[in-house]
Amino acid sequence: MPAPSPYAARLTAIPVTRREVEVLGGTTAYWEYGSADAETTVIAVHGFRGEHHGLEPVVAYLPGIRVIMPDLPGFGETAPLPDRRHDLEAYASWLTDFAGQVAREP
Repeated sequence: MPAPSPYAARLTAIPVTRREVEVLGGTTAYWEYGSADAETTVIAVHGFRGEHHGLEPVVAYLPGIRVIMPDLPGFGETAPLPDRRHDLEAYASWLTDFAGQVAREP
């Protein structure tokens, strides 16, 4: 039997909403943790071979902060970018466009 998660109770106290947005011709799945009216917003990006769930232990310790966590193109629930090579330049372009769409104006 696996050990109980040390952060599960904290995480369940933070509201989460799954969303989608069109970025560079593909649909990006992302999750918004915390309140939409939080004073601080952080975009947390998982590493390669991962997906957004890998960062949930961090989110569990950030109550009061709005955390946006996408699945990178080709990982988790986000399909690969159409007609693009998946290299650092493509991911940088994707992240710039994604952040521009989900970030709020100050």
